[in-house]
Amino acid sequence: MDNYNRNILLVNDKDKVVGIGKALRTHFREHLMLHRAFSVFLFNSRNELLIQKRASGKLLFPNKWTNSVCSHPFVNDLSFINPLLDVKIHAVKRIDHELGIGSILIDDLRFVSRIIYKASPTERYSRILPGIPTTQKISTFPDPNNLSGSYSSDDFHEWEVDYIILAVSDASPCPNPNEVSEIRYVCKEELQELIARDLASPWLDEISKHVDIFDIKQSYFPSDP
Repeated sequence: MDNYNRNILLVNDKDKVVGIGKALRTHFREHLMLHRAFSVFLFNSRNELLIQKRASGKLLFPNKWTNSVCSHPFVNDLSFINPLLDVKIHAVKRIDHELGIGSILIDDLRFVSRIIYKASPTERYSRILPGIPTTQKISTFPDPNNLSGSYSSDDFHEWEVDYIILAVSDASPCPNPNEVSEIRYVCKEELQELIARDLASPWLDEISKHVDIFDIKQSYFPSDP
């Protein structure tokens, strides 16, 4: 995980912003807090999903296979007044940062759903959050403290309201080695096998329990084969 000192959005189980937290501290086992995130599923025109293997230096779930891009929107006014647009803007930037694909535009992204999930040593659950993101008044919060001391990847877990975002592109990825160690295009059966072998990130596992992203891709982009 990068951007350790950036502020991310703490939310309740309705996805309402209730505070802010430093990205690193928010994921630490003793301070784990529910926060807003997004997961991008990028297909090519052959109906294959681009997945990435997270770099070994990542603090959260290194060396796990996951969906095309995952990250967090950082705090700004749009986080309150138009959370979906905010997520899409951050997603476009993150696709470029992690995969080196700069040709995808905001209008190319499709919102699928939101999922609430938790992945910690003591608790694992997920459910779909129905409806679409809603606006709220802009709020300000004190700048939070960050984490200090020593830690390892075993100390970091996830608890997120995760926006599921879909896109199609045949652009050639150029992965950022600080983020991604390997990429593959997979069909539905290959993705299911990775998950069954416990090689996938927990959020990819939990999303797949609720959403058939391959079928949804066909409904959102029916002109593709």
